[in-house]
Order: sequence, then structure tokens, then C-alpha cells
Amino acid sequence: MAGLFAKNTYLYKGDGASPENFVKIANVKSINGPGFKVTVIDTTTHSTLGNFREKAAVLVDPGTLTFMVNYDPNDATLAPATGLFNELQTLAESNYQLHFPPSDSLNTMMEFRGFVTGHPFTFPIDNVIEGNIEITIDGAVNFTTYTP
Repeated sequence: MAGLFAKNTYLYKGDGASPENFVKIANVKSINGPGFKVTVIDTTTHSTLGNFREKAAVLVDPGTLTFMVNYDPNDATLAPATGLFNELQTLAESNYQLHFPPSDSLNTMMEFRGFVTGHPFTFPIDNVIEGNIEITIDGAVNFTTYTP
């Protein structure tokens, strides 16, 4: 099989302690991101030869990580007073880890800092209450490994 089966990919949030403890965010469904993108600026001048623009890549924006959760206000990672919605309300920045699934024999994980910048809810008539969480990443995303 080409590629890795994504089931059992987990997202963890740090508690800010020293040493920091990471808690698995509950009920995570599909995860999208980080959405890496390079900022390119136009460096064309009047003395540029020919009729083509010149450009330079200057910064990498790690973008956002978005994911759906089956919302459970009784779970500490999702509860309004202690969970991700609280992170949004207090403008808190936290450390996160995205652990690749067991199908990745290298036990890869991404580590990054970020802010919860979106937390809309959906209340479908034929499904469970969901939260669509957006974390805006601040700084580099480090690829490393974890011990299962």
C-alpha cells in the first residue's frame, strides 16, 4: 500500500508546566494542515532585463491547523472553562503536538506553538454537536519523533 493509513493520528495540547505535560485532545475527527505557504515578493526593478518579473522567497508561513471534534462539554480539553474554547477567549498561546499514526514506523510528530483562532459549532439535525477548531501556528513547525 502506498501512503500511510491516517486513523489514530492524535493531537495533544501542552499544559504550560515545566516540564510540560501534553494531554490528548478528545474526540478529534479529520485534521487538516499545517498549511505551509511561502511569501514571495516582487523584486523587479527598472533595470531588470527582459519582460519578466523577478521574485524572491522571503518567509514561510506555517498557516493553520484545522480539525473537527465531536463536542463534549464534560471533557476538560473541550469544556468552555478549561478547553480549547477557553484558549480562544483568553487569547492564550500553547504548545501542540501532532502525533502521526502507528502506520508511521518512524513515530513522527510535529511540534508547534499556536493560538485557537476559530471555534464555530454546528448543531446538525442528524448528527452530534461538532466544533470546527482552527489553530493559527506561530513560528516554526518542528518535525521530531515520539515514544509510543
